[in-house]
Amino acid sequence: MGWLFKEAEEGAGAAEFRQKITELEGALATSEASFHSLVVAFPEPVWILDSALKPLHWNEALVQLSRKESMPEGELRGLSVHAWFREPVVHAALEQGLESPRRVEFETEGKHFDLSCSPYRADGKVAGVIAVFHEVTLLKRAEQARVDLVVNVSHELRTPLTAIKGFVDTLKQDLESGRWEGAFEYVSVISRNADRLMALIQDLLLLSRLESGADTLSSESVSTRELTDKALVGLRPIQEKLSHRVEVQVEAPTVRGDPLRIEQVLVNLVGNALRYVPASSGPIRVVWREEGASVVLEVVDQGPGIPAELQPRIFERFYRGDEGRSRDMGGTGLGLAIVKHILMRHGGSVELESAAGRGSRFICRFPK
Repeated sequence: MGWLFKEAEEGAGAAEFRQKITELEGALATSEASFHSLVVAFPEPVWILDSALKPLHWNEALVQLSRKESMPEGELRGLSVHAWFREPVVHAALEQGLESPRRVEFETEGKHFDLSCSPYRADGKVAGVIAVFHEVTLLKRAEQARVDLVVNVSHELRTPLTAIKGFVDTLKQDLESGRWEGAFEYVSVISRNADRLMALIQDLLLLSRLESGADTLSSESVSTRELTDKALVGLRPIQEKLSHRVEVQVEAPTVRGDPLRIEQVLVNLVGNALRYVPASSGPIRVVWREEGASVVLEVVDQGPGIPAELQPRIFERFYRGDEGRSRDMGGTGLGLAIVKHILMRHGGSVELESAAGRGSRFICRFPK
């Protein structure tokens, strides 16, 4: 009878053992599901691979990054890392990440990513690698914008400063030698370039305040006719010098916003037309009108127009379609960038309609 009890005890132990295995398998499945849910919920592309670099877990962000949206999960699981990504730097980072943490940058589809790869362990051994793709496209653009700004500002400052320094040295030599003939001309050139420097610095400071939001704008209903008249009074010297005619048409009597900044928009747009459009082309038209939920300002000229290939960059800082002519007319290259940011700060927009030989129309929309 003893062997019967022993067999019963062994049978009960085996059943208990199988029960334990079942419980452990359930706990493991629950843990795997929780881990997978965590990976799926992660906002940035995440990839979990085993020690042979076989994909185990990933999220939708990674699928979109690798452009594999059309493939079912079963096929994705069988792909090699080379089929997921063609960039060699990604493959190298994953392989190195099995040994120690690695961090590399790469570019794909016009986007920049910072890839972090770290090994993970199980039972004291390296079980695979965790890869996280941090998109840094905006950061890269910001860094490049800062570099471009420094280069552009340095270039813009160097030109008038070189002229000032050269004429100051020449004037100093002439005065030491007792020659006064060219003194007035030299001082005029120095004064003109000093004015240009001041205008550049003022525009840079204004643009910086607009971009950073440090410049608080008021919001009040102001007369479009009064704003236009004030802007044209300030532009009268250049208008008379170049024999231009400006026509004003007011169909929207008021506009809501900061009067100083809206006046700045008028000065910049009409001033550009006065400087760069021949007077023989016809009058420059300033039109205020209503359009749905917006008050629209249009500045229209019949000048040479702006070629289509230049238009996408026309509102960039320091961009000039004609470098030499713009400098000769005293432009800082910031006027249209300032216009764009003033409209943005008002919740509005500015756009350009133009074609070579057919004039230009700048359209500014201010919310009512």
